[in-house]
Amino acid sequence: VNSFSGGGSPLYYVQRTLGVEESNRRMAEEEWPLYYWKARWFKPLEKEEFIVYLMPDGDFLGFKHIMGEDALGAAISQDEANLIAERFLIQYAGWDASKWEQVEAASETRSGGRIDHSFAWKSRAFSAGESELRYNLVVQGDQVGYIDYWIKVPEAFIRQYAAERNQAGILSMVAYFCGFLGFAIAGLFGIVLIRPDGKQALWPALLAGFISLAATLNLISLSPL
Repeated sequence: VNSFSGGGSPLYYVQRTLGVEESNRRMAEEEWPLYYWKARWFKPLEKEEFIVYLMPDGDFLGFKHIMGEDALGAAISQDEANLIAERFLIQYAGWDASKWEQVEAASETRSGGRIDHSFAWKSRAFSAGESELRYNLVVQGDQVGYIDYWIKVPEAFIRQYAAERNQAGILSMVAYFCGFLGFAIAGLFGIVLIRPDGKQALWPALLAGFISLAATLNLISLSPL
């Protein structure tokens, strides 16, 4: 399964913070991870699957190895896992440790005895408002099973962005139904004028249109403010 996607809240954040022209220039020069190719391999009815992410030009971006909680694996220390993570980044992502600051390190023992170690680094050089350029990596046992290169934006902006999209969707639906209802009413009156015997169908049609519009307007109360 292959797909191309991206954008979302990180793109809108850097565009609002830096401006469209400046964000486009820096995105091209610094290869920000805002758009990507996604390829997925899996077997139906099996838990395990592999997902690989590539930059638009084909450069490696990240991957994910999905496996069961009870899948077997090693139980190494966090320091050993950290070395594995850094070596992987250096070899496959051209990573320079001096340009990154580690901000997270956690370990979790799975039901099968495997210990997974999660790490996160943020770029020392990246600057775009309050956002951060990050690497997240998980060592599953003694194997790298997840890596993500992404732009982390403030939680407050994510909530605001979600609310704006929700409200825009509601307004779009209301506008659609209002337009549909208007055309329907005009059409029905036209029918009545041409065929007076069609009046019996007018009121049920208007009632159905009003109920549809009311149902759409009711969704506004579900929109986060």
